[in-house]
Amino acid sequence: MLRTAFIEAIDDIRSNIVLRRVVERLERGDVNGAIAAMNLDEAAFRPREEAIRQAYNGGGVATVEQMPAPRDPSGFQVVLRWDARNLTVETWLRELLAQLVTNLLIRSGDAPISPRPPP
Repeated sequence: MLRTAFIEAIDDIRSNIVLRRVVERLERGDVNGAIAAMNLDEAAFRPREEAIRQAYNGGGVATVEQMPAPRDPSGFQVVLRWDARNLTVETWLRELLAQLVTNLLIRSGDAPISPRPPP
């Protein structure tokens, strides 16, 4: 799912590239101009962001479902629910996605990202 979303984002960008302008600007040493000519923007990576969100949420749901039912000291079952809409989780995920897109756009993805999970 993530791979497909990423490839679709790149295909969309590639289909909008004016190759002649990119080559011309690179030959002049105008890297910023070449990047601008490629029409790289965050919107192209929205499907990838959504795929990451879905994978993250699916992992959380699966983890909670596989956990043994916890019990309180009196022996009553404690109900655990995964909540991807938790403010801390949403903030962490939003920052992670922003880092991923920024690295793809600015550094062409050559810098690894190892974000900290939410507390």
